[in-house]
Amino acid sequence: LWTNTADNLELALFSHLLEILQSPREGPRNAEVAHQAQLVPKLIFLFNEPSLALSKVSTIIAILGCQLKGHFNIRDLLRVGLFVIYTLKPSSVNERQNCLDGAQDPSVPAGSQTSGKAIWLRNQLLEMLFGVISSPQLHLSSETKEQVFLNLGPDWFLLLLQGHLHPSTTTLALKLLLYFLSSPSLRGRFRDGLSAGCWVECSMEGVDIVM
Repeated sequence: LWTNTADNLELALFSHLLEILQSPREGPRNAEVAHQAQLVPKLIFLFNEPSLALSKVSTIIAILGCQLKGHFNIRDLLRVGLFVIYTLKPSSVNERQNCLDGAQDPSVPAGSQTSGKAIWLRNQLLEMLFGVISSPQLHLSSETKEQVFLNLGPDWFLLLLQGHLHPSTTTLALKLLLYFLSSPSLRGRFRDGLSAGCWVECSMEGVDIVM
C-alpha cells in the first residue's frame, strides 16, 4: 500500500506508528498487535532500501525501541542483533580510521557496507538495544536478562569487540556487555565459557530468524 509513496507521506506514517506505540494507555496493546503483524522484521528489511532517508532511519529505530519496550520478545531482539552483525566488515577492513562525520550522506543506503553509514547505523541500533534492556519502563527481571544474554551468547559481544571495528562500536558493545556482567551468575558463566548464542544457530539455518 505504501510502496512508492512520497517521502513525507511515508515519514508521516512512521511518525504515527511511533505515536501509537508511545501511548501510555494503548501502547502495550498496540505493540502486541504490531508483534503479531511481524513489525520488527518488516522494519529491519527497510534498512537495505537505497532510497531510505536518514530521517526515516532514526524514526524506524525509535519505533523498534518502542516496540521492544511495549511488547518485549527475545526473538525480535535477536532479529535486531543479527542485523547488527550483518553490518560488520571482515577483519581485513580497518574501520578505526573511518570518520563518521560523513556517515549521514543521504546518497548512501542505510544498510550500505561502505563509508561510515554502516557504522553509524550499527551504533544507533546498539544504543537502542541498551536503552531497551536497561529501561526502567520495561524493568526486566534478572531471569529474563540472563535469558537474553544466553540467547545472544558471548560470541555476539566478542564479535563487536574486535580490534578492527570502529572505537565507537566497541565502546557501545562493552557498555552492553558490562551491563549484563553486573550479574554475578552471568559473570561467572562468561568467565567459564558459554556455548554460542541462539542467533548463531538461527543464522546458520538461513534467514528464519529475520522472517
